[in-house]
Amino acid sequence: MDASMTRPETAMKLYVSPTSPYGRICLARALLLGRNDLSLQMVDPWQNPPELEAINPLSQIPVLVLDDEKTAVPGTLPICLYLGGAMPPAAELSAVSQTHALLEMLIQIVKLVRFKAPDSDDHPLVARGIAALQRALPRVPAFDGSSDKWPDVMLALVLLTIKLRRPDVYEAAARDDTKAAVEVFAARPLAEKTRPEALATTGAQTVGAL
Repeated sequence: MDASMTRPETAMKLYVSPTSPYGRICLARALLLGRNDLSLQMVDPWQNPPELEAINPLSQIPVLVLDDEKTAVPGTLPICLYLGGAMPPAAELSAVSQTHALLEMLIQIVKLVRFKAPDSDDHPLVARGIAALQRALPRVPAFDGSSDKWPDVMLALVLLTIKLRRPDVYEAAARDDTKAAVEVFAARPLAEKTRPEALATTGAQTVGAL
């Protein structure tokens, strides 16, 4: 889907955090679609900020608040679909859904390891999740790191997150062509603008100012 299929520009607000890979995916989608007016609201969901709880009582991001200032759309895939303005073809929907599932598996591993009790063994789901990533990484589709096609961009972002969070699994299981494509993508302005370090220090109030 290209920018010609987007909705008219509005004063919508996107709630994200600098370190969230889910928020990064939504920001990349907005940048690709030229949604330069989209307002950015940087929050820390772990602190349960009142402004986030008011639109999403689960205190989870990302959340897109529509221009009526009342309707909230939570979740990465729904937000990306809404910003695109039309349901994508089945093949594209399948590709981005499988990529999202890959990210979900990674985040489950990260949470279980991060929040386990001191001096305790890993939860059994950690080993199961790592095994799943080890099966999945060699089978991801080949892609062009310089492509603006949304399935390629989303896959590159998720692979970058796996490389960051579980470099051991990424280095052992990802194919050489996958690693090469990820390196190409990582050097692009789109990747640089949405890096956690860049988002943590940005004063940008809109997508266009990133």
